[in-house]
Amino acid sequence: MRGKKLKKVLVAALSVVFALVVGIGIKAYASQITTITGLSGSDVTVTNSQGQKVDPSKIVGDGYTGYNISYNWSIPDGTDVSNGDTATVTLPAGMETNAATTGDVYDSKGQVVGTIKFDKGATTGTITFNNALHGLYGKKGTLTVTAVKESNSSNSNTTQRGKSISQVGSIRMLNKTAFQPRSFGTLLTQVATH
Repeated sequence: MRGKKLKKVLVAALSVVFALVVGIGIKAYASQITTITGLSGSDVTVTNSQGQKVDPSKIVGDGYTGYNISYNWSIPDGTDVSNGDTATVTLPAGMETNAATTGDVYDSKGQVVGTIKFDKGATTGTITFNNALHGLYGKKGTLTVTAVKESNSSNSNTTQRGKSISQVGSIRMLNKTAFQPRSFGTLLTQVATH
């Protein structure tokens, strides 16, 4: 009986030592995936709200009209993807997100393989992968993000990226008795008749 108890204690001790050695030996760290392709601002297809392709360099920036930015990404078979690994997504030149954006990233089979996050006003975002692509071949998928063209207007109606200030208001004319609001049409009529 004493031998069986000693054997159990010895097996338990060896199990603990084995778990510590193996656990320390395979400690994984998240890393930036630099071999991923298709996530740069020049790799995109940009469409407007009607689904028509547009050239992002020819979009007039107003800071609020949304465009769909679509990517076709792939990761070489020689690159392993582990939980927590990241990749950078770059918007086309002059485009940014006008709100904080998060969402799921899917592979070509429709499986969620990670999440995407853009901060408000950002020109780059970060994909954080889960473990779904670990050890797989043919790692690819699509990603679509909505972004705006930064406001590049220097006229007096816009002052900041994505902020518009209305300068329309009532026009007041001096009347003999007091200031009275008049419409713009009234002003034109009165000016033309005087």
